[in-house]
Amino acid sequence: MTTVFQRFAQHAAGLLHQEPPDFSNIGPDSNGVPKSGIFNTIAEVLMYGGLGVLFIALLAGLILWGGSSIIKNANWAEDAKGKIAKAGIAAILVTAAGAFWTWILKL
Repeated sequence: MTTVFQRFAQHAAGLLHQEPPDFSNIGPDSNGVPKSGIFNTIAEVLMYGGLGVLFIALLAGLILWGGSSIIKNANWAEDAKGKIAKAGIAAILVTAAGAFWTWILKL
């Protein structure tokens, strides 16, 4: 009966007597980097997640603007208009960044 160490020694001796692999015929691979699809997934998650958060900010600004108009509070109305504009600009930037990243990864 052989022990674990004897089997390991036999396996290691067998590996030492093998021929090395031939690396002379390796060419470029058109499939790209393995598992690079994760970057595309990250881009999509950031784009759609960011758009979701910005949509919620836009809705909050609209609610604040509508509520401040009802109670006649001009300061809140101005603040709400600023939040709506910032959410809109940020949504455009997040969408453009996600689309650009996806476009770069598809090249």
